[in-house]
Amino acid sequence: MVVSVALLMGMGLREASPAPPYPAKEVTYVVGYAPGSSTDRIARALAEAASPHLGKPIMVKNIPGATSTIAAVEVAKAKPDGYTAFSMPSINLTIHPHIQNLPYKFDDFEVLSLVWTNPYVWAVKPDSP
Repeated sequence: MVVSVALLMGMGLREASPAPPYPAKEVTYVVGYAPGSSTDRIARALAEAASPHLGKPIMVKNIPGATSTIAAVEVAKAKPDGYTAFSMPSINLTIHPHIQNLPYKFDDFEVLSLVWTNPYVWAVKPDSP
């Protein structure tokens, strides 16, 4: 018991090695739509606003195609080190899994924040039957 207490006390005296600062390098922000799209413009504005607070640049990478499914696959395969983020539309998690077999699942991602919403409405002409 004395040895155990001595070991525990010694552990308390040792300096813990500090975690490396984050981010230590640039962050890649993947957008599944073409440059100039509304998703791309919002992602670039967010990256520009957040980069000074992080002290490192956030680089927007466009991977358009298949309603951003191609981008989702790439991000799901990325190393889970916090340096790859994805502007994921809800369709990738709500509709696509029900209409096709995907090489990713919801658990492959960690949701960080709701960034924006697109309101959709049904509209008809007032004199429509």
